Amino acid sequence: MQKIDGQAREVMYLRLIGNLNFIEIGEILGKTPNWARVTFYRAKQKMKEANENGKKDRM
Repeated sequence: MQKIDGQAREVMYLRLIGNLNFIEIGEILGKTPNWARVTFYRAKQKMKEANENGKKDRM
């Protein structure tokens, strides 16, 4: 999670830990719900790639 930039990390925390929807996240951060959705998706992709790269390094 440290490899993700500040706002994307905040979106991830609000979505996963705070259990907020994208409308609520957008309101909190002063952005649109679509921005929150796209940011969440991109951050999730970065985490997935980092996890896959970590597995390859251990082999």
